[in-house]
Amino acid sequence: MGVKNIYERFIWFDDRVRAKRYPNASKLAEKFEISSKTAQRDIEFMRNRLCCPLEYDPSRKGYYYQDGTFSLPMIYLSPAELSSLLVARKLLQDISHGYIGEELNSITEKITNVLNRHSPCGNVDDNISFRLIEYSPPPEHTFRAAL
Repeated sequence: MGVKNIYERFIWFDDRVRAKRYPNASKLAEKFEISSKTAQRDIEFMRNRLCCPLEYDPSRKGYYYQDGTFSLPMIYLSPAELSSLLVARKLLQDISHGYIGEELNSITEKITNVLNRHSPCGNVDDNISFRLIEYSPPPEHTFRAAL
C-alpha cells in the first residue's frame, strides 16, 4: 500500500479524534479494510513519529487528543523531499539580501515552519547544518528588471 494511502488513514483518524468520536484500531481497520495489527501500528506511528498527543479513554474505547490545539501536518514529505527542502531553504537564506530579501525571508520562515513540524528531533536548525561554498550573488538590477 502506498504512502498516500497510509497518510489518508492518518488524516481520517485525526479528523475523528478532533471531532471527539473516539476512534480506535478496530474502526480504523474496518474503514480502510486493513488488519487490526496494521491499524494499531498506524496509531503507534501517529503517536511516536508524528508526535500526536493521543491518549486512550477506556470508558469510551477510543482515542482523544491530550492537547486540543495539536495539528497534524497536512502534507507528507518523503526523506528525499525533506532533504531537498533543507537545501532550498539554505539557498534562500544565503541569497536573501538586497532588493528581494524581505520576500525571500518570508518564504524561508514558511519553509522553516514546515521543516520544524516534520522534524522528529525538534528544531531543524539544532540538528542539521551545512555551508554553501563559492556563492556568487547576481547584481541587484537583475531582479529589478524581472519584477
